[in-house]
Amino acid sequence: QELQAQNAAHLRALELSQKENQELKTKVASLEHQMQQLLKLIQGFKSERFVTQTSNHAQLELFAPVEAPTELPQQEEISYTR
Repeated sequence: QELQAQNAAHLRALELSQKENQELKTKVASLEHQMQQLLKLIQGFKSERFVTQTSNHAQLELFAPVEAPTELPQQEEISYTR
């Protein structure tokens, strides 16, 4: 009877381990899918690729404050005679 009790305890532990193993496999599959989606987003086609803000330093920001010129250029006065 003692061996049967130990056997039953081992079977319960085995079932719990198998259940935990299945849950971990499901979680790994989900994380792998998320990783594939992120890689696709980063390394996808050029039209679908995520472009960081630091990739183009020469481009101005749309809502960046613009400094007003300190001095306006003088315009020449033109006069016409007929």
